[in-house]
Amino acid sequence: MRQSLVSKLFLGASLLYSATLLIACLMPAPAVILTKDNSDKVLHGSAYFVFTLLWFSYFYLFYLKNKNTRFVVGVTLLLALSYGMIIEVMQG
Repeated sequence: MRQSLVSKLFLGASLLYSATLLIACLMPAPAVILTKDNSDKVLHGSAYFVFTLLWFSYFYLFYLKNKNTRFVVGVTLLLALSYGMIIEVMQG
């Protein structure tokens, strides 16, 4: 019972973060953020790192724990890359 609750919390956190990331990426950027340095790249890299870490944790700990770690990493990276490409297409 306890593991099921923790699993649901991890899934909820991953889904909530994914939705928040989608909304943040599709909103127009304010002029303050539009600078010529690489802060935008660092922000995107950090956001997708957290995205990938959350989903890896969920898959590894609660869904695919009996599978090979390489398989879990592959599934997580495929999810992260697909999600990023979908957002890029939606941004136009």
